[in-house]
Amino acid sequence: MRAAALALLLAAAPALAAPEGLTPVSRPARWGFGVLLGDPFGLSLKRYMGGAQAWDAYAAFAYGPGIRFGADWIWILGRAVQARQVDLDVYVGAGPFIGSFRGPCGVAYLNYACNGDVYFGGRVPIGAELLFKEAPVSVGAELAPALLFAPGGALLYLDFLLAIRVLF
Repeated sequence: MRAAALALLLAAAPALAAPEGLTPVSRPARWGFGVLLGDPFGLSLKRYMGGAQAWDAYAAFAYGPGIRFGADWIWILGRAVQARQVDLDVYVGAGPFIGSFRGPCGVAYLNYACNGDVYFGGRVPIGAELLFKEAPVSVGAELAPALLFAPGGALLYLDFLLAIRVLF
């Protein structure tokens, strides 16, 4: 799964580096519902607003274990690939999240106890989404640096996920 997500992001990397080479996007307004695989792992509800913007809300299990809720506003930078059966769009976004960790947290949290305290923060998702033209399905890969605030202090965090959605 990580290899597929990494391959999708690498395919979009040239477009992220040079957005002036992207084809403008004008998507129809529609909904997408699916799963997030990776960190965080959960459910996603995405609303394509029409044109080149969308929002994405999620409820997910986070590493820890824990739970996290969040939403991102998405700006579609453009279409990197337009083929007969698929389109590959690249995007960037921003959004808040809130959650709680319980249990061991691992090396990313150093000396945070993960005792169930609530944390909050913001993240900046950068990703690529492959839209299938002959099926109402999209597959996306996302890397999202985040700043997390908890009672023990602040830390940088990195989400890496694969999203699979049914479009309707």
